[in-house]
Amino acid sequence: MKHILSFAAFLFFSLPALAQVSHVGATVNGVFSSSGGNGTSGEVTAQGAYKLIGNDRAKVIGIGQVSIGRDLKSYLGQYGATRRYRISSRVYWRDFYAELGLHSGRVKYTGPDGYAKYTTNPVAGGGYTLPLKNNSSLTASYQHLFTRNISASVPSDGYKARFIDGTQGADRLGAFCVLRLSPANRGVLLFGAETTMARYRRNPERYGAELGRVTHKANSLTVSIGYGFKL
Repeated sequence: MKHILSFAAFLFFSLPALAQVSHVGATVNGVFSSSGGNGTSGEVTAQGAYKLIGNDRAKVIGIGQVSIGRDLKSYLGQYGATRRYRISSRVYWRDFYAELGLHSGRVKYTGPDGYAKYTTNPVAGGGYTLPLKNNSSLTASYQHLFTRNISASVPSDGYKARFIDGTQGADRLGAFCVLRLSPANRGVLLFGAETTMARYRRNPERYGAELGRVTHKANSLTVSIGYGFKL
């Protein structure tokens, strides 16, 4: 056992650091909700990953995403327009990483019963990147979105005044693959799957103490496919 542990330590401290493949690209995303009053939604995402600093032992990778789409709210019977932004840094040691960032978003439904909601959540997490052939990679990730206030507005005043609607946090598990098509070119296929387990509580000052005590949970699965270029 002593020799096995010594060999494992040697590999961990001597092998080069291999992070997610640096790339830019775009994906088409399908969002499938199993609860929370939402239906199937769709998004288009521009994204990228780029090595900010690093050497053979450690690296810092910057991650950015901008998404626009349509979100079906079942009880309203209509789609809303969505915008979502993600930015984070991943600090790699070997194939493992720790992550810090911010996720922000807005959804807006029109009509007399419509509304707009805005969220910004700090994010912390970690994961593991498995290097594949032809400078490809498969990354498994966990993210915790810290609970923060949701601000909202309504169409009666042109969505101008904002109020605190409640609080929301979430946990995410995901997998993302950057698959290089050929060593002879920079094209890469992008595949992803992500499950989100969100928690929402209404503002008791607006909805009353009874409704404010209830924690609502909403689960969703996002599947992505796209194309990009290795940097």
